[in-house]
Amino acid sequence: KDAFKDISPEVIFIGGYDIQNVIEDYPDFTFHHNEKWNLSGSISSLRLAIESLKNNFEYDLYISYSDIIFESEIVKLINSNSQSKIKFAVDKYIKSNAESTKPAEKISINGSEKLFVGLVYVNSEVLKDFYDFVLNQSEEIDNYHLSELFRLMNNSNSLISEPVEIFNKWAHAESSKSIAKFALGSKASTLTKLKNKI
Repeated sequence: KDAFKDISPEVIFIGGYDIQNVIEDYPDFTFHHNEKWNLSGSISSLRLAIESLKNNFEYDLYISYSDIIFESEIVKLINSNSQSKIKFAVDKYIKSNAESTKPAEKISINGSEKLFVGLVYVNSEVLKDFYDFVLNQSEEIDNYHLSELFRLMNNSNSLISEPVEIFNKWAHAESSKSIAKFALGSKASTLTKLKNKI
């Protein structure tokens, strides 16, 4: 939530396993329980969120996996002016940054594989079209992850989304290596930070 402090968002959290602990820690969030959390993909949770929001088109929408860490500058970057009103955050796809207990989500962009970071921005101008697109898909996509939306939308030609590269400016909360790199940066950048302090 801290990364969004400049825009003071309403936070809707869709959870499954151990959601009660999250509710106790963040009582100001709005919660919905995905009863199929262990049998479905993240689009199933997205549909639950949209059902609670589908009559609200006033504000921009940010969709984020709960195990992703990033700074406020990423929020500014992903909602910066461009022709596209829908953006997916991506990074270079290499085994080291795809390290995780779950399979990496890859997006193919102009023949190049990128790693989907787990963050999506939808401008309020296209919210209704986005909601309709997601809700009108077959139940089969409940088993998909958010990265699959990128392919589905761009193939449909009805909604065009754009990748935004945020190289090394995020981390998986479940990966100590990823968090260390996010906090300290590369060896070179770490030495630069420490140069005037030692």
